[in-house]
Amino acid sequence: YQARRRDMAAFWERYRDPEARPSLAAERPPAEWAELFESFHRRVWDHLREVKYFDTRFGRTLPARLRALGLEEQGFEASASFQSGGDPGAELQRRNLGSNLGPMLVERKVVGRDELERVLALYADASFGYLSGLNVAAWGRRPGG
Repeated sequence: YQARRRDMAAFWERYRDPEARPSLAAERPPAEWAELFESFHRRVWDHLREVKYFDTRFGRTLPARLRALGLEEQGFEASASFQSGGDPGAELQRRNLGSNLGPMLVERKVVGRDELERVLALYADASFGYLSGLNVAAWGRRPGG
């Protein structure tokens, strides 16, 4: 517990101090980083769908699925947000990709180790921004329920 608190305190300290975050802008033009980021994620999500690890498109099917069930009082919302490297959402993505998915993706040759490291660095770089994945919420009520 104490170690996690220290880690979180260190993370927030870095987050509050933009000067502490490395910038990749000087190393490559932003358009090249965006192309790498897009290409990397396209291959990752295609692979995860192909091996049925999870379906990144399932949320988009929820409205039709709820209609087919005959639910009443249906509602649907979808959103995406623009995030910057180093923000809490980007840090969550960086840690998940680096710890949970990264080793498997490199082992299966979906991405290279060098590519993975560059994308992880983008998630930490305050000068880099990206559009998050689509978040979908859907709800309904059974008739008479």
